Amino acid sequence: MGADYSWRDDIFFDLDLDPIDTQTAYSLVNLHIGLVDPQERWRFMIHIKNLENKLIRQFTADLPIFEGSHMGFLMPPRMITAELSVSL
Repeated sequence: MGADYSWRDDIFFDLDLDPIDTQTAYSLVNLHIGLVDPQERWRFMIHIKNLENKLIRQFTADLPIFEGSHMGFLMPPRMITAELSVSL
């Protein structure tokens, strides 16, 4: 069982300090939980990234082709994955 916690301060993605191209401060929590066979023949893990399902800008910038346009990318929403490992 484990957890990751990270915090980021306000970010300006472009040098012109345009408020559209920013991300306000945020925290991010990831969880990991699992079971392991005492003989270590198998392991089952569940991973949860972005536990609180926050909408976070990963990158934004001016789009020079059209005046006043911007582009951007978001971090993935909450993601739950499972992992099963077996040793033969």
